[in-house]
Amino acid sequence: MPWMPAFGDDDFGAEARNQVDQFQLAFFDQWLRDGEPMKGARVNAFVSGANRWQEFEDWPPPSKAWPLHLRARTRANSISGDGYLSQESPGASEAPDTYSYDPAAPTQSRGGRSCCLDFVAPMGPYDQRPVESWNGVLVYSTEPLEKDRLVAGMIRAHLFAATNQADTDWVVKVCDVDPSGRSINIQETIQRARFAGGTDRSRPIAPGAVTEFVMDVGTCAHLFKTGHRVRVQVSSSHFPHWDRNLNTGNPVGVDKLSDRKVAIQTVLHDTAHPSRVVLPVLS
Repeated sequence: MPWMPAFGDDDFGAEARNQVDQFQLAFFDQWLRDGEPMKGARVNAFVSGANRWQEFEDWPPPSKAWPLHLRARTRANSISGDGYLSQESPGASEAPDTYSYDPAAPTQSRGGRSCCLDFVAPMGPYDQRPVESWNGVLVYSTEPLEKDRLVAGMIRAHLFAATNQADTDWVVKVCDVDPSGRSINIQETIQRARFAGGTDRSRPIAPGAVTEFVMDVGTCAHLFKTGHRVRVQVSSSHFPHWDRNLNTGNPVGVDKLSDRKVAIQTVLHDTAHPSRVVLPVLS
């Protein structure tokens, strides 16, 4: 991501400037010119949300796990649904969420990691509401936070899910929703189901079989401010940032789009299948 204070739909403020050059020069001064040892903490991280640099003695810094369970009163499809995130574990009889994923109509990339030309798939922080309006995207949000939450380290997701096809993808995205409703992406990841056990070989998952997908969503240093909400999206595509899965289970490059299979996806959240994201929280 370019070193610009304002990028995408966010402005990171006056402190959002490139400090890497000065760190490199200080390193070279110490080891190539017998200069003084570098001073300060071992880690400097830019904390988005707070829009400031913060020193840490180690990375990831010591943190507490903050589990947020995916739940819904009726259905979590789109921002119009009633999906929510709760620190409380779900009940035994909570119904799962379902949606269909057609590779011919994938969820469009909107922000995130660098991929393509800006007019194809802009990178960085972007308001996610156009994405969250799709019924093929499950949306879960906390209540407005009663205090600031500083999250620093790796975000992990535990997704209990099933598909009726031979293979599919799972996308998890974590967002920060401000009081106006603007939803800004913080981190995201994708998991191809048949490679959940490792990329060394394909491990097919039987259609309809419930599997726990443990996914490293990504590392971050972000302050969720008082009054903001934590939001999690679950879908099955993020195109064109990531290649869409045609759901056939065949090797990549064999199928044409016309060979695609439409998948019916199920995300479970009950006592036996506690789908959740776990955030490393410092405060």
